[in-house]
Amino acid sequence: IGGLSLLPQVLSTEDYSLATRLEVLPILAEIVSVNPAFGVGFANYYWFTPLFNLRGFYVSFNSHNNYADLIVQTGLVGMVIYIWLLAQIGHLAWTLRSKVQGGFSIAYVNGAIGGGVGMIVVAFLGDWVLPFVYNIGLLGFRTSVAGWLFLGGLVVLQQLHSTSTKD
Repeated sequence: IGGLSLLPQVLSTEDYSLATRLEVLPILAEIVSVNPAFGVGFANYYWFTPLFNLRGFYVSFNSHNNYADLIVQTGLVGMVIYIWLLAQIGHLAWTLRSKVQGGFSIAYVNGAIGGGVGMIVVAFLGDWVLPFVYNIGLLGFRTSVAGWLFLGGLVVLQQLHSTSTKD
């Protein structure tokens, strides 16, 4: 509720950023129309963007939206696979909530669920989950890898639980 009450104020200070992010979406849709099933390849759309007019300029740009990047780069097939991955991680986390016993394990699972939801949301706002090399650079991977490592920890917990119940 607090975040929603601040939303108009935040949007008014970031109106240029929001407007340009929305203006690139039709351009990206035109680029991906070349191959909607498989996209144009990893980081390739960046080289096509100067061919399109963005507010009177012909410049290279990126979407600052991981989902738009994913669709343009890997197409609908890549997006379906990514959603499948997120669904599997979510299913694993939710299943572990009922299997692990209190203490650190349940706290880790709940934290990973919260972090996973946060990753899903923040991917709409920038390149923090799957960094776009032309925006953040290779250094951006150190920011995104932490979330993926914590989600990978769910697999470790699942394996620990499955081996401890067999003994």
